Amino acid sequence: MSLAERSELISACKWVDEIADKDIPYNPTIALMDSLNCPYVAHGDDLALAADGTDSYSEIKKVNRMKIFKRTQGISTTDVVSRILALVDQDNQNQAGETKKSTEQEKVNLIS
Repeated sequence: MSLAERSELISACKWVDEIADKDIPYNPTIALMDSLNCPYVAHGDDLALAADGTDSYSEIKKVNRMKIFKRTQGISTTDVVSRILALVDQDNQNQAGETKKSTEQEKVNLIS
């Protein structure tokens, strides 16, 4: 998913007021959060490591401004995205089929 698609998906969540999606580093600072008037950072319960191998959110966790979401057993982002892409592909194939049928009908009309 592109950043724009992720932002659109997240903006549809009931408890989301705003999304900061422009030039946000993977390891945000308290100063950045304060400048965005952002009370919390949200992340899944997997460990997020910075390039140097440290916890990207250690500073934020120390001041209790981190919201961690547990993984839902049996739900995979990869599976959800795969299903969405399969539906889009199916829809594109259906549209292509309709276009082909329409073109064939136009040819029949021209011949008749």
